[in-house]
Amino acid sequence: MRYVLAQAEMYAANNRFPDAIRVAEKALKQDPDNPQARMILADIYRQQQNKPESDKQIKLAFESPGLDIDEKVRILVDYIKQLPNPALETIALELADITTRVHPREAKAFSVAGDIQTITERKELARANYLKAVKLDNSKFQIWQQVVLIDAELNQIDSLLRHTDQALELFPNQAPLWYYNGVAQLLKKQPTKGIKSLEYGRKLATDNPELLAQIDTQLGDAYHEVKEYAKSDAAYEAALTFDANNAQALNNYSYFLSIRGEKLEKAKEMSGKLVKQFPTNDTYLDTYAWVLYKLKDYTGARQSLEKALKTSTDATIIEHYGDVLFQLGEKELAMAEWQKAKKAGGASALIDRKIKDKRLYE
Repeated sequence: MRYVLAQAEMYAANNRFPDAIRVAEKALKQDPDNPQARMILADIYRQQQNKPESDKQIKLAFESPGLDIDEKVRILVDYIKQLPNPALETIALELADITTRVHPREAKAFSVAGDIQTITERKELARANYLKAVKLDNSKFQIWQQVVLIDAELNQIDSLLRHTDQALELFPNQAPLWYYNGVAQLLKKQPTKGIKSLEYGRKLATDNPELLAQIDTQLGDAYHEVKEYAKSDAAYEAALTFDANNAQALNNYSYFLSIRGEKLEKAKEMSGKLVKQFPTNDTYLDTYAWVLYKLKDYTGARQSLEKALKTSTDATIIEHYGDVLFQLGEKELAMAEWQKAKKAGGASALIDRKIKDKRLYE
């Protein structure tokens, strides 16, 4: 059989495709499950632009346990290098599924399937396969990292916390895991635990300035939450030293300064810079408006909020607009906006008092 297949490969290499097909099919008559013969046929049909027949043959080859897992992974990695590509997406996904079915005890089968599903935007399926991979072999940090990244991307905070906790038991010296664990803690409204994870990650990330800046930005948010304002400001300053255009740091730093009524000119400069870069972003427009409000530039704040409300129905922005209108003496309009903010849900704790007493409370 080995010589028969070698002959078929030689015909194919010399573009004698009819002869190559004839010999490969002869091999299949002797051994119908032979995966090498199927692979030879798949390659020939691919070169002849006969995609349906090529796909059929490669799928039959992958169904055979005789084509070993390493060879299948090598082929799938070749597909990965060519993705995303609509012409290859379906066959790549089908081959990945066959591989996991035929090799249910091989971690690498689930790992490579996860990679293909990640690239083709099937994130939840990808995560399920990565989790099967780490169940079979938990020693690969890169696979844990993929799980965590998908948790974060899908904004599934409970999963992010659980999976980072599990991964940190195995890889306690990986700064990205501490970062994502800290982010999850913050989102779970546990800032003290979040700070602990982020500070630990910071010590480990000294050779990764980009990650360090991300950690510092999150620390800025976390320290503000626990009212350690000097540490919060220092963290934001460190993040902005690395990247002066860090949008999250610029926005949150300027907003928190406006809430505290401190360094308002600096806050105006930072939030103004963001609005210049992103003139239609309602969050940045709201921050800029609130800085102007604290500087008593109510007309400027009104203009900024009216731009934000073209694209936003956020209760905080609507309530801010009502506050600005009240300061400008347009109390009836202010009341209407406060009512709208209350109806939208998510306004401040003062909204009921503002509406009941028809007064501005800050």
